[in-house]
Amino acid sequence: MAAGASVASRRAGGQSLPGARQQRGAGAVTMLLLLGMLVGMLVLVEVGYIYWVKREAQKIADLSALAGAQRLDLCVGGLDNSAAREIATVANRFTGTLQVRCGNWAMGNAAQDHFVVSTDEVLVNAVQVVARQSVVPFFSTSSGLTVSASAVARHAVPTAAFSVGSRLLNVNSEAPLQGLLRLVGADLDATQLLSYNALADVQVTPRGLLSALGVGIDADLTVGEINSLLQAESLSVGQLLDVVTTIASQQQLPLIDITALRSALRQSPLGNLDAVTIRLGSGPDGGGLLSQLTGTTDAANAALDTNLNVLDLVGAAITIASGKHAITLEELGTLGGITAKAAVVEPASLGIGAIGTTAYNAQIRVNLDVDTDKLAVVGSVLKLLGIRVHLPVFVDVVDAFGELTGIDCSGEVPTATIAVTSSISNICVGQPVGDWASTQDMCVSPGSLLNADLATLFGKSVLSTQLQVPSLASHQEVTLPAGEVATVAPNQLAVGTLVSNLVAELLDAVDSLLSPTDSSSATAANLANQYLQATKDSNGRYNINAVVAALQNGYGDLGALGTWNTPIPSCTGSIIPSCKLVNGDVWAGFRYETTNPDTSLLGGLLSALGVTSCTGLLTNLLNYNNCVANSLAKYVATNPAGVKAPTSNAASCTGVLCALLRPVIQGTLEPLLNSVGSVLSSTLANVFGLELGRSDVHVQAVQCRSSQLVY
Repeated sequence: MAAGASVASRRAGGQSLPGARQQRGAGAVTMLLLLGMLVGMLVLVEVGYIYWVKREAQKIADLSALAGAQRLDLCVGGLDNSAAREIATVANRFTGTLQVRCGNWAMGNAAQDHFVVSTDEVLVNAVQVVARQSVVPFFSTSSGLTVSASAVARHAVPTAAFSVGSRLLNVNSEAPLQGLLRLVGADLDATQLLSYNALADVQVTPRGLLSALGVGIDADLTVGEINSLLQAESLSVGQLLDVVTTIASQQQLPLIDITALRSALRQSPLGNLDAVTIRLGSGPDGGGLLSQLTGTTDAANAALDTNLNVLDLVGAAITIASGKHAITLEELGTLGGITAKAAVVEPASLGIGAIGTTAYNAQIRVNLDVDTDKLAVVGSVLKLLGIRVHLPVFVDVVDAFGELTGIDCSGEVPTATIAVTSSISNICVGQPVGDWASTQDMCVSPGSLLNADLATLFGKSVLSTQLQVPSLASHQEVTLPAGEVATVAPNQLAVGTLVSNLVAELLDAVDSLLSPTDSSSATAANLANQYLQATKDSNGRYNINAVVAALQNGYGDLGALGTWNTPIPSCTGSIIPSCKLVNGDVWAGFRYETTNPDTSLLGGLLSALGVTSCTGLLTNLLNYNNCVANSLAKYVATNPAGVKAPTSNAASCTGVLCALLRPVIQGTLEPLLNSVGSVLSSTLANVFGLELGRSDVHVQAVQCRSSQLVY
């Protein structure tokens, strides 16, 4: 029994042994799992540490690159920049290694970060920084691990957006659209206008406007390509208003109901302005919503990211749509033989870009049609005689031109400086190539005028020419922060002076009929004597250099004869001169004959004796002035256009042409032209309500991002 009990006891004990072993195995697994978790946590800690070091290195690289891009002037040979290095080692106590390089960043560069090292100051526009930091791993047997980070920052060109416009087209803060809409016959009441005040709070960049229209601009486009793209894109005023509404909703601004505005534009006397298509970009002849971009590709891209006030865009679009002119007033009235027309020219274009950007606005163009056929009584008599004087006169009354000359980003509020040139006035007489009310700078652009028949006798043209009168300009500078408007003081030139200059130029042109041209020696000698007397030295000696300058450019009341080619002497040879006539500059021939720079032995001797030169010994002492006068008269007589009798000798006009036209000029046309002053004064003051020369300069935005990360 005992033995059986013992066996049973062992069996029982044997049955309990496997459970004990299983309990001991479970503890080992738990410990193994716990150990794995601890190792995983350590790995995560190490990875997190390395990530933190990487992030710190990236922060150092970013800050250093930005600091270096702000001070490109501190770049040394393309391999260092003290501003970038200082921000890392001093300001942030970076203990790793730093590689700083200066160069050029452009999307067209082949490198992954589009950066190329350069030492050319013109090309350098960015700084590349590579920051490296050694990390000691927890588990690695190596002594350390190097973490690196790189960044590229480019110098961002400061930009501004501004416009230069006339007071007539001014859109002020109290009534942002009222005055403008009245000009195009689309008036709204005060209640409706209140809903559009919110437009002043809507901002959009040119790039954002293009994006809203579905047009993308790649970052690597050149300035010319960007301008071409803008010129190729167009939109209607209605499309612009729709885009504005969308942008306003995206900026969480109050809903703008454009229904009344669009209805008013559709009912404008100038036509359905809502549907008129306008170009986004201006060409060489203007005509777009935005002015042409200038400068570098970086500057052009920066300009595309400049914030604009939507209200200004809408106002400019409406005025461009109204026939590229805010309003045209035909037939202001007929005064005697003068019919006056006037047009308010294109609205202010928006100048957007870096220093050097321009905006131009010629405010008013007046067309004065002076025609003796329109004279009530005298005109009929002149028609019977076949006499007509017709002068198509065009006056650009006040040209305003603004150029961005400076951007100050050092103050709390950045400012832009605009140099404004306002002039009274460009005047021209002739036949316009295109529409006289076009935006082309007609009175100064070459090829924009054709000769017009200014005078006819017996039905045949006797004077066909064109005339341009230089403008008198005033220059001022204004410095403004974004959102401000400055009024440039008017040009102080009185209207009377303007008209006096106009009348003088026109009468001079017509007076050419009363001073017939010829090439007679007496007329040439008389004309030469006037220039010689006006430019002679105080001792009475004729000054050859001074008289040539006066003949070429004019002197006082004496007009310029210009220059032309004619046969002049040319001598060669070292001992005996060999001379022949060659076609050359008329004044070079005059100088040769009067000073004779002949270097040949015989020529020099003859010159010294005064045989061939006015400055020779004998002639210089005895007959210098007569020698110079005779030589000058000979060359003046070669003028292919003929020699006009001097104005001081007007009594010599005795021909049949003079006899017929003198009473027309002196008795009829001169007082008629003198009435131009009253026409201009009444047109400008009573109809337009403008003060001559006064223009508004509106700085819409100033952006001063000195640097930006590009990689």
